[in-house]
Amino acid sequence: SGPEQHEVEGIRGAKLTITFQAERVDRILPAPVGDIVSQYGFESEAQLRERIKARIDERVKSQQITVMHQQVAKHVLDKVNFELPKRLSAQQAARTLARRRMELMHRGVDGQKIEENLAALRNASTSDAARDLKAFFVFFRIAEDLKIQVHDVEISQRIAQMAFHRNVRPEALRAELQQSGQLQQVYQNIREAKSLDALLSKATITDMPAEEFNKLMKDQAGQH
Repeated sequence: SGPEQHEVEGIRGAKLTITFQAERVDRILPAPVGDIVSQYGFESEAQLRERIKARIDERVKSQQITVMHQQVAKHVLDKVNFELPKRLSAQQAARTLARRRMELMHRGVDGQKIEENLAALRNASTSDAARDLKAFFVFFRIAEDLKIQVHDVEISQRIAQMAFHRNVRPEALRAELQQSGQLQQVYQNIREAKSLDALLSKATITDMPAEEFNKLMKDQAGQH
C-alpha cells in the first residue's frame, strides 16, 4: 500500500501494483588512470590525485557543516513547542521531499541514493514528518528575526554546484527546477542554511573523536 506520508494524497494508503521492465543492464569498469588524465586535461597522474584529494577534503568539510547544522536544528526544535495541524497536507509532504532532495543534490549524493532516501522519508513516522513541518515554521521565523537575505548570485552558485554534481549545465538545471516549481525550494534551503550559520557563529563548537560522535548519534536515534 502507498505510504501514509506520500506527497500525492491519492496514493496514501491505497493499494498499489508496480510493474517494470528492465531495458538495459550496465556494468561499470574502471578506466585506466592514463585515460582519465588525458580525458580531463590534467598534466599528470599526480595532479589528478591532488584534485581528487581536494574534492574529498571539500566533501568532508561539507559533511561536517551538515552535521553541525543538524545539531543546532535539533537543539532549537527541542526547545520550541507549539501545536501543528493534526494531519499533514499533501502540499507540505511535497515541500518536505523537495527540501530533502535539494539538500542531497547540493551535497553531491548520487541520484539513486537520493531516491532511496526519499523513499525512506515517505515511509517515515508521522512524528518525523511533523518535526520537519515544525522546522519549516521555526526557521522561517528565525530567518525573519535575523533579517537573513538570499541574493540571486547565491542561488546561481548553489545551482551551479548541484549541476556540477549531476554533470549537467547550470542553465539547464535552473530551467528544470523552475519548470517543476522547485526553484523556490533552493531559495528556502539557502535561507535556512544561512540562518543555521548565524546561530553557529554564536555557539561553542567542541571537537570529539569520530567513534564517540557516532555513538552519541546512535544513542540519540534510539531515543526517537
